[in-house]
Amino acid sequence: MANRQQLNKIITTISERYNIDIAKLEAIVASNGSKIISKFASPIAKQKWEESGKANSELFSFAPSHKKGYTLKDVNQALGIEEPVKKASVWASKAAKEEAEKNDLCENDFSDLLNSMKKISISDVRKATGQEEENAPKKFASPWAEKLAKENGLVGNEKFESLKGSSKKGKYNVEDVKNFLKTIEE
Repeated sequence: MANRQQLNKIITTISERYNIDIAKLEAIVASNGSKIISKFASPIAKQKWEESGKANSELFSFAPSHKKGYTLKDVNQALGIEEPVKKASVWASKAAKEEAEKNDLCENDFSDLLNSMKKISISDVRKATGQEEENAPKKFASPWAEKLAKENGLVGNEKFESLKGSSKKGKYNVEDVKNFLKTIEE
């Protein structure tokens, strides 16, 4: 008895030699309880090849690029379709890129920050356009921290605002506010 790979080879050979549609042969084999390993790595690749109407021998004349079979890239190559070149740009977050484009800014406008190997944030874009002040007051990590600071008169307190918050990007969290209040009480 033939294994799945041998069965695939037999079907392909019969299809090519006797000019029989491979799908019909696969259907016959499947109706008799045998499983066939797809020559395609994905259903999309198979569908695109079948829609092209080209003979399977044109695709199967070269080895697939993936261990699971022919990929969409292989199919496009066999059909003479050029893959679009993907440009990987990591100079800014998606939101920052959109904000920069709205304000007619590009990667070159942030060369100083990029030279420091820093990814541009939406805050950096807003600073460059004057929408956000360079030395804007620090923000709070949560509404609770901000509420606690306001209730205790810490917003605008130079001593408090000169401290660096312990949350992400130096934001103040509730513990920072409570710890500062303890130092005042002592």
